[in-house]
Amino acid sequence: MSKATVVRTLQALEKHNIVKRKTGVVMLNPNVIFKGGYGKRMNVLMRYHSLFSEESTDRTEIEMTLMSESSQS
Repeated sequence: MSKATVVRTLQALEKHNIVKRKTGVVMLNPNVIFKGGYGKRMNVLMRYHSLFSEESTDRTEIEMTLMSESSQS
């Protein structure tokens, strides 16, 4: 598979709000697929949207948030 194919595929997924990308991080939208109850889903959605808000631009910040979430599960 060529790099161009991967880039076009990621662009299409991002255009349709299936994934979000930021500085080397690609995350799947929890609205697309999520396993768990309503409360956990809402928590993940809020964190997902806050990670990609205008204030959160640092990759390290995203990684630290993801690591803290996984240790709490």
